[in-house]
Amino acid sequence: MARKAIVIGAGITGIATAWALSEKGYSVTLLEKNAQLGGFAASFKHKNYILDYGPHKIYSTLPGIMNKYKEILGDDCLVVKKKNSLRLLGKYLSFPPKIGQMAMDIPKMAILRCGLSFSYSLAQNTLTKKKVISYEDYFLKGFGMQAYKLLFEQYAWKVWGDPKTLSEELARKRTPVPSIFHLAKNVIFGTKDKPEVSADIFYYPKYGIGQVCDKLVDSIKRNGGTIKTEVDIIAINKEGDKIKSVTYQDKQGKHEEKADFVVSTI
Repeated sequence: MARKAIVIGAGITGIATAWALSEKGYSVTLLEKNAQLGGFAASFKHKNYILDYGPHKIYSTLPGIMNKYKEILGDDCLVVKKKNSLRLLGKYLSFPPKIGQMAMDIPKMAILRCGLSFSYSLAQNTLTKKKVISYEDYFLKGFGMQAYKLLFEQYAWKVWGDPKTLSEELARKRTPVPSIFHLAKNVIFGTKDKPEVSADIFYYPKYGIGQVCDKLVDSIKRNGGTIKTEVDIIAINKEGDKIKSVTYQDKQGKHEEKADFVVSTI
């Protein structure tokens, strides 16, 4: 008899977990609070367009991940050539920036303020040797206050939250240049410090990012899994040190479902 697994939360992480377990032969129940599956990794239709709530490209440097996406999406895994632009002070700049464009389009006073701010930050870090812990610390050290506020702070707030509470690792892994020195070198010589962070291509599902979740959900159902939406978790029940069941409420009423394993992704 197949072992029973309950997965709580049907964002991309929960769906992928339920799919992986169902592929291994587990009897899976996936529970989701909302009516729609996928969380931010979902798409919606507007007129004749498919729009994404959150992620809008697929790229990873982790071994095997890109091949897995291609396996899931098949012929619907499109290869897209990347073209980046940076909107700065009301102007659209190519990214990585070109020195001529920067000289023409960025006010000289803004460049001067960034340079002075970085010099102050460099002197301060040399004297205090402050430990870099947060996303904000990382960019203040490498770029100074003015460039940090201009380039990085608002992006962090928009995508992840308070940059003071975000990990330094996030900033380091998601940014192709660690400091203003490296940015200047790349602008002048046209090089890349971390080409894997700013690759020239990425993958994209033909019918929007939600297609990834849709494909995984179809596989879960084919493998005999059950997916329930609009569910409120009431309790995770233990017997000694072992979880034995999950109690939840849906439109049909209250249920208690036994499980050998419970995975929460919420």
